[in-house]
Amino acid sequence: MIVILINKELKANPITDDGWLLLGSYLKSRLLNELKLVEDKELRSEMREDIQNRDYDVNDVIRSRRRDVFNRMLWMVFQGNAGITEQNVFDLIQDENWINDWRTIMEASGITYRKSESEEANPTE
Repeated sequence: MIVILINKELKANPITDDGWLLLGSYLKSRLLNELKLVEDKELRSEMREDIQNRDYDVNDVIRSRRRDVFNRMLWMVFQGNAGITEQNVFDLIQDENWINDWRTIMEASGITYRKSESEEANPTE
């Protein structure tokens, strides 16, 4: 799929099932890494066990609403385009039309969106 963001034509790759598994593992690793911020050793131990015993799926990745996870999602979608690096991929959302393209990419990746009340009242053709 081709999208135009920040006046560049970019190839966007939908996230596959394997990609969602990788993102779930990435989320888990970030959560485990941040446990060092928990001072209470007993609580930290309980939290570590809970995180390690859980498999994080596509729903967890989406619901996490974490910038680091979102950056990783952007990178997975746009890697391979000239001039796009893991460090500058977040700049793509500076384009005012990015949300429409992102929604299309996510739908191609298996994510479904609920219709807003305005869309239900005024369906598009």
